[in-house]
Parts: sequence; structure tokens; C-alpha cells
Amino acid sequence: MKSELTKSIEKKLFKSMDKLGQFLVLECCIGFGGGNNDRVDAISYNTTKKEITCFEIKISVSDFHSKNKLSFVGNRNYFVLTEDVYDKVKNEIPKEIGVYLYEPKRYEPYRFFNNGEMREIGDSLTLIKSCRKIDCHYDKEILLASMIRSTRNKTNLEIMKEVLLWKNGGLVFYVS
Repeated sequence: MKSELTKSIEKKLFKSMDKLGQFLVLECCIGFGGGNNDRVDAISYNTTKKEITCFEIKISVSDFHSKNKLSFVGNRNYFVLTEDVYDKVKNEIPKEIGVYLYEPKRYEPYRFFNNGEMREIGDSLTLIKSCRKIDCHYDKEILLASMIRSTRNKTNLEIMKEVLLWKNGGLVFYVS
């Protein structure tokens, strides 16, 4: 079962990639058939650059060190980490893999008022380490077909529904 932190990171990634020419899918199983296929936490396709980008979300040091396979199969590959995890594993990250830091929503004193009012600061995703562009480990057609197939999984449908509701202020036509 996913933690609330993982769900928050997925939502932020989805919102961050929700722009013209960019297409993101969560929990994408690569390939066909079953068995020992790669599974990517998040994968995006940039139609302008014709690039595939993969994201591996790690919310704890034990998650980072787990035996789960890291599916860095894109042209660009990134870890998405919290600052606490990054501080503990930064020396273990391969030089060709980039890093995005996720900072959860927080509250801070509103500086224009002295009466203790707090304001909400939204969550953020910040690139702190660039990656090196490489050739995809799979044929792009296989990756794109896998992305299209994965749009129908439960995680993507739930996130898309939530993002559309957020984006349109509740005025959305969504069929579940």
C-alpha cells in the first residue's frame, strides 16, 4: 500500500508535467506479456524533444536501498527524493542519474502580520542534480505503447481525476 507521501509526490509530478507537449504516466509496466518486465514509478514523453524521462520515487533510505529494481530506461532518468533521504544517499547516486527534491506542503508565519497568522506554502519539486542524456534501453515504440496501456491503471485514473478537478475548480466532465 502506498504512503500518503508517495501519493503527494505522484500528484506533484503529474501536475508539473501537465503542459503542452508533455505526457506523464504513473506506475508504467514496460513491455508485453507478464513476467520480469520493468516497472517505472513515473515516465514521461516530451513530444517536442522526442525524449523519454523516467522517475524513481524513493521516500526513505530503506526504500532507496530496497531490492526493487530501478527502471531507468529513458533518455533522461531521475530520482525523486525528500531532502532528508537525499542528504543520506547523495554519495550513492550514480553521476548519470539526476535528482528532484520534493518538499511537502508546509505552513509558515505570514510576515506582514504580527498576530501569528500562518500561510500555506504549496509543495514543490526542485531539480537539484541534472542527469546525462542517454539512449533508451527499449525501443521508443515499446515505451510509448506501454505508457498508453498504463494510462488505464487505477493510479493514473485517480490522479487524473484529482488533477482535473484541481485544475478546473471542480467544473470537469469525468466519467469513472
